[in-house]
Amino acid sequence: MRKDKNSAEKETAEFPSITHTETKKYDRCGASKDTAKAGVVFSEILSNPKGDEDAEEYIELENTSDRLVDLSEWKLRDASKTGKYTFPNGLSIPAHAFLVLARSDFSFSLNNTNETLTLEDPRGETADTVSWKTSKENIALARDQKRWRSTSFLTRDKANQFGSDPTLATTFPKKAVVGVPLEFSASLRNGESKKTKVAWNFGDGKKSYKGTTTHTFAKKGRYTITVTGTDGVSDLVKTKTLSVKKYETPTIRIVALMPNPAGKDTKVEWITIENRSKKSVDLKGWSIATKSKTQTKNFTNHLITKSLTIKPGEKKRLTKKHAAFTLGNTRQYIELRDPRKKTLQSIRYKLEKSAPDDAVYTKTPGRPWTWSSAS
Repeated sequence: MRKDKNSAEKETAEFPSITHTETKKYDRCGASKDTAKAGVVFSEILSNPKGDEDAEEYIELENTSDRLVDLSEWKLRDASKTGKYTFPNGLSIPAHAFLVLARSDFSFSLNNTNETLTLEDPRGETADTVSWKTSKENIALARDQKRWRSTSFLTRDKANQFGSDPTLATTFPKKAVVGVPLEFSASLRNGESKKTKVAWNFGDGKKSYKGTTTHTFAKKGRYTITVTGTDGVSDLVKTKTLSVKKYETPTIRIVALMPNPAGKDTKVEWITIENRSKKSVDLKGWSIATKSKTQTKNFTNHLITKSLTIKPGEKKRLTKKHAAFTLGNTRQYIELRDPRKKTLQSIRYKLEKSAPDDAVYTKTPGRPWTWSSAS
């Protein structure tokens, strides 16, 4: 807008562009209903254009009412104390029409982060307001009926358009203890084959950018877990508060094993585990670590990947359907490890020749390990 230098009252303005839309197409325009006095609302805002911000930023208003609205002396303000634009006298917006203010019209800049726009009528009362924490490059903020959405369709002077709504599917652990790896998963779907990204914040200073990830808490406490999924247009955020408790080590022990079943050993070897604690224990997340040679420094850790719940005083067999361990027929080092990978029990056997078919290596309380027939 330009003022005549010779007259403070006379306005020679280049009015912002106005585009009419047919009433029958009104349901496609992204305007909210009954949210503003006189029916004038913010419709679309581009605060972070790809090109020159001075030239490309814009604010679009829409008159959602059935009558023409005189915008003389209406005001537009941003979050700062000085950002203000007063509409020129004689400017009006017809019913169901759009009005676009370019950066050259309202003069103040739109912040890409932590910005608020307010539309005021001549009495100083708020007609509409909108705020945003952040904006993506060349992505507009647009009204879709009674809500705001991000859109890659820049439709200044026209009804707003949107892509499909993305959805964020997540899985959080139900229980958490110190030192035990926890599984988290998140998947963003948008139906348009756009590239998606996921970011985790575990509330303890650690982050991950994998859709499926694991995290271990070092200290007990309550943590707010936040996962953000984005398709480049919209961000979806989910949070969950997780109580991480101190780990209480249950008394679980290997009491028998069979390394050489008759016939093929594949998938038939087993280890019997007893629960000597007072609570039921699910062995999923525990592991069997093995090595066959003394000079070999490191064990191979075999994670128990399937649920195997053992009640207090109960014994159950662990097989290869639970963990991919293999037992040697003549010698073996075995460790039972809890979910923290801490070794709770170490077992070793060494034979001059292969253990007989179906021979069982058994531990009876108060007695040493002994070999016996399965029968």
